[in-house]
Amino acid sequence: MIQKHKPHILLIKVTILALVFASTFSVASAQSTGSMTLSPGTGVHTTGDFFTVRVLANTGGNAINAAEGLISFNNQELQVTSVSNAGSIFNLWVTEPEFSNTQGTITFAGGSPKGYTGSNGQIFSITFRALTEGISNVTFTSGVMSAADGRGTNILSSMGGGKYTIAARDTTPPPEIVTPPNTPAAPNVTSPTHPDSGKWYTAKDIEFEWDVPSDVTNVRLTADQRSSTIPSVFYDTPISGRTLEDFDEGAWYLHVQFRNENGWGRVAHFGFNIDATEPESFTITEITGADPDDPRQSFLFEAVDNESGVEDYEITIGAGEPFMWKDDGTGIFKPDVLEPGTHTMLVRAIDKAGNSIADSITFVVASLDAPVITDYPEVLNSGGILVIRGVAIPDSDVTIYLKQKGEEEQTFTVTTDEGGAFTFIMDEKPEDGLYSLWAIATDKRGASSNPSETITFGVQPGGFLKIGSLAINYLSIIIPLIALLVFAVLMLLYGIRKVREYRAVIRKEATEAEEVLHESFTKLHFEVQKHVKKLESARKRRALTREEDKMVKDLSANLEEAEKVVSKEIRDIKRVS
Repeated sequence: MIQKHKPHILLIKVTILALVFASTFSVASAQSTGSMTLSPGTGVHTTGDFFTVRVLANTGGNAINAAEGLISFNNQELQVTSVSNAGSIFNLWVTEPEFSNTQGTITFAGGSPKGYTGSNGQIFSITFRALTEGISNVTFTSGVMSAADGRGTNILSSMGGGKYTIAARDTTPPPEIVTPPNTPAAPNVTSPTHPDSGKWYTAKDIEFEWDVPSDVTNVRLTADQRSSTIPSVFYDTPISGRTLEDFDEGAWYLHVQFRNENGWGRVAHFGFNIDATEPESFTITEITGADPDDPRQSFLFEAVDNESGVEDYEITIGAGEPFMWKDDGTGIFKPDVLEPGTHTMLVRAIDKAGNSIADSITFVVASLDAPVITDYPEVLNSGGILVIRGVAIPDSDVTIYLKQKGEEEQTFTVTTDEGGAFTFIMDEKPEDGLYSLWAIATDKRGASSNPSETITFGVQPGGFLKIGSLAINYLSIIIPLIALLVFAVLMLLYGIRKVREYRAVIRKEATEAEEVLHESFTKLHFEVQKHVKKLESARKRRALTREEDKMVKDLSANLEEAEKVVSKEIRDIKRVS
């Protein structure tokens, strides 16, 4: 039923819609090329059946941020059982889709601040129930499609309704056949090629078999699409099987009847189904208007198969394993949470006979802002506590990835506060080594961010210096220096020892030289004195010449002077050594 809005509530909603109209401004003039249609626009249904129709918007290349309309239907032929705005391009509603079976109307008025541009945007969906046989029309009585140009220009140029054929359900019971007494029972018909009457098969050649009792004289067969036909093709010979080649597609029945001498017996009706072709069409449409950051995007699957009907969808996303999905009647598929980035989805629509048709779509899952690590240790002493601080999306979970060089990475999860700040304190003390650390944020919807910048730090014993990004143990410098110093001291001691040994040798040699010199000078002195005495003796006998007298004096003086100089030099050598 249509709900009556109080005047002040309606005023508030109209104000909201006005804000939606004004949310986007464009200097370009909007063209009146928009349309609203029903999809599918035709269909054949049986009384009592339920079928769903979608209301679609084609913006004709313009951007729109609002639409409204009134849809009419014959309430004697159709009944609305539900309306749904799931998967809609709009997320603000002045009037959510409402229906009145009494008046035969459906109304709606909604919008979106983001605006929508496209040719197949779903506004909402309607589920009808077919009431009576005939041709039932569903039409747009009025409509508006507002451009996102800041003025709310109506760009709606056409509205397309739907025409649906409602066929009467066959409720006529099969005619009651009263067979004469002792006539054959209904044959037990089987098929090795199409064994299950409830399934569909692609093979168009069908084999049938049945056992013929000994008293049967004739057989009648007929194949058609009614479930209670009395067969009419007569066989004189009681055949026990039949093969139908290149049979048409569809749902069929083979009717078999035996006759004996008492008359025709009861009829067997064996159903078989053939669908040898792929579905007529299949398209995938991304449902726009949703949050692009949403890790669970929505897609509309529209498959048409006029024979067996689409049963399942085989879906493959990226390099993942294919999986099966069954439509719940809405045609809307939402994958599990996906990582940010570009994804390709391949889908096969499979009918009940196993025939399939494929379509693919490429879409983008936007990423959230990456966390920022604001505080971390460049070097952590062994046994220290690791504390990391940063900023990410408020009220989100932050996964910390910690990887030691040469080891598997570890993960930890912390939660940000209302301001987005987070603190990670590692319970266990990290072992010595070099580490890399980064973080990824995940919000309440499951949307993920890009990884933060990777930081590196070292855990090492105390007594380490930090030079650039390389930790150097100062003991590795001091120990070689000490070794060099010890070596220098040893070399010095060795040199002193050698010098002392050398001085001892010099002292010994100088002493020996002194002794030899004294001995030599003593001998020389005696020799000189001997000659001087001879000259002195000669002076007694005769007078010395002036030269001889001078020579005596010079020899004595020079000999004495030479002895003094040599003695002094020997004393200096001893003192130095």
